[in-house]
Amino acid sequence: MSITVDTAFINTYKSNVIMLAQQKGSRLKQYVRNERQSSEVDFYERIGAVEAQDVTNRHGDTPIMNTPHSRRAVSMTDCEYGDLIDKVDRLRMLIDPQGPYTMAAVNAIGRKTDDKIIAAMLGNAYSGKDGTTAVALPASQKIAAFDGVTTTGVGLNVKTLIAVAKKFEDNDVDDSLARYFAYTSYQKQDLLNQTEVTNADYASVKAAGTGTITAAKSRRCFAWCEDGLVLAEGIDPFVRIAERTDKRFSMQVYVAASNGAGRLEEEKVVEVDCSEG
Repeated sequence: MSITVDTAFINTYKSNVIMLAQQKGSRLKQYVRNERQSSEVDFYERIGAVEAQDVTNRHGDTPIMNTPHSRRAVSMTDCEYGDLIDKVDRLRMLIDPQGPYTMAAVNAIGRKTDDKIIAAMLGNAYSGKDGTTAVALPASQKIAAFDGVTTTGVGLNVKTLIAVAKKFEDNDVDDSLARYFAYTSYQKQDLLNQTEVTNADYASVKAAGTGTITAAKSRRCFAWCEDGLVLAEGIDPFVRIAERTDKRFSMQVYVAASNGAGRLEEEKVVEVDCSEG
């Protein structure tokens, strides 16, 4: 056989596209308060608890109470994704990559949204008349995972979850509000290794989001109530696929979003430091 027969060999390619492992969109958006916002900064008015006064006389003066009134500011920022699909490359492919590229872009925007939610959950909120006063999550809303004896080298466990629930109860958080806990697969495995967690409970152990690494072998997880944090969106993700005359008529995939997140109440957020050692 001719030694140059390899010139007749052909290359074949699968006509389907495989999306590599990645978080698909936002995990946290559906578990926080969602609002529309048409300005760069918007304010959310807050009314605090007051004490009623006993009536000690007849026909006395009406009491004037000082009802606590405060506000929180939420600022929106923009994020975007863009990529070009060369017209020549499209001709050489057996697939149309526009759809998968768009899916990858929407997923990226969703992950960016989660980043904003996590930053608002654990970082500063902004208060005051003009929304410039930074409010940190207080130490009273932070706990370290513990096993009943120590907090050193302890991962997520049932005792810690009970302590988190007690935080909400001590703060008189409405029992009807949905509560969530964000953690990673590491904390999930720690929890499922607890003898208190039975097989019947397994179906309810689902990761609601993700924590944030603070230092080696330690992770800041967090629990929250649904209306303890707001995600404000100016528009739904803006998606356009269009021909670019200035780029040799390549197709451009473009996705953009405008949103922002803010913590509305410290009492409805609990930070939990979990060891991953």
